[in-house]
Amino acid sequence: MRLYRLSTASDQVAFDLARARMQAVAQSVFVRLRFPDSTHYVRERSPDNVTFAADGPVLALPNGVSASGATTITFQRNGMIPSSVSLTLSNGTASKTVRTNVLGRVTTL
Repeated sequence: MRLYRLSTASDQVAFDLARARMQAVAQSVFVRLRFPDSTHYVRERSPDNVTFAADGPVLALPNGVSASGATTITFQRNGMIPSSVSLTLSNGTASKTVRTNVLGRVTTL
């Protein structure tokens, strides 16, 4: 069950990152995923990359899974990010990494 929760968490975060990228391009706004703590994240948007507002509810990772690494991943209006980022999701015994390259491509390892 722990491995299932970890896999579900990595799929969930990867999907939300891809969605944030598509939203940034489609609406010509800055969109970011921000992790206020290791078990929750929220999608936020901004017209000017200065003032961000929540664009949906705060989402919780599955029970027992925590995130470390990048705490904020911001997509520019063109869907790119300034530098590659990695986010590690862990359940205490195993971990998965969600990476986003500068072009905005999201991969899970």
